[in-house]
Amino acid sequence: MKRAHTRSHLAAAMKLGASRSKIFYVQAGGLLVSGLLWWVVHFMRGDAELPGVLELWTMKIHGALAMSLLFFAGTMFFDHMVHAWQLGRNRRAGIGLAVCLGALVVSGYGLYYFDGDVLRQATEWMHWLSGAVAPAVLWWHIGAGRRSVRSIRDEVMHKHALSRKVRLTEPGKTHVLRDTDGIVERAAQKSSERKP
Repeated sequence: MKRAHTRSHLAAAMKLGASRSKIFYVQAGGLLVSGLLWWVVHFMRGDAELPGVLELWTMKIHGALAMSLLFFAGTMFFDHMVHAWQLGRNRRAGIGLAVCLGALVVSGYGLYYFDGDVLRQATEWMHWLSGAVAPAVLWWHIGAGRRSVRSIRDEVMHKHALSRKVRLTEPGKTHVLRDTDGIVERAAQKSSERKP
């Protein structure tokens, strides 16, 4: 029971909560919209033209949101990521999201500081592809996390129900259900047989 109790506390601790989830969704949605808008405006202009006002502002907004999301992701490291890892839950989706976000961070950094045509073009493609895949990976991660929390809650409720003694009386016998270190024991006691 102690292990299940600890697991339920870790599961509760790793949940973001309503306000933190909203902040994250606003940041991620803003990044997606500003990135898509920049991409459309960028490819609508000719190669010889200079970037327009909308293209410059979408890039500035995208960069500001990226810095804010990077800070926010850092605050989630211990209470969300480490606890989930300790529980052994949602690891594949979590690793997938971490790899995707890591590729966005590295390629975003490279868009500002990498030099050379080939490296610059490879960095652009890496950023665009990672950004295109990120919403699907995030959706997968959120869905897997919600299923994981539900299964932990159900497991704890089941163990709690088994830890209480339940007596069922039938004519001639009594069944006692109890939980000892996660193992359900059934003890059947027959009442003394009646003499004819």
